[in-house]
Amino acid sequence: PLECCGLVVENSKNGTQVFKCKNAKKKDRENHFLIHPEEYLVATTLGEIIAMYHSHPRTKEKPCFSEADKKVSDNHNIKSILYDIESNTFLEHEPK
Repeated sequence: PLECCGLVVENSKNGTQVFKCKNAKKKDRENHFLIHPEEYLVATTLGEIIAMYHSHPRTKEKPCFSEADKKVSDNHNIKSILYDIESNTFLEHEPK
């Protein structure tokens, strides 16, 4: 029922790994997510962070990234992957 989130990490030894994070957002976790800086830091010890991901549990419209989702991706220069649960669809946003 809440947005899930995490990071995709790549290294030469283990390849690509998913690093699941707890949604650290205090309010409105049904519609927003926040990756805690400590979890981000731990993920950096596993390799290069190549993407972040999150879900949209309930979508009233066509699945898409919110403006906030795109802004975070662009500001951090990291690919964002969205999973829309209702439509069983994955989307990707490449940072500008």
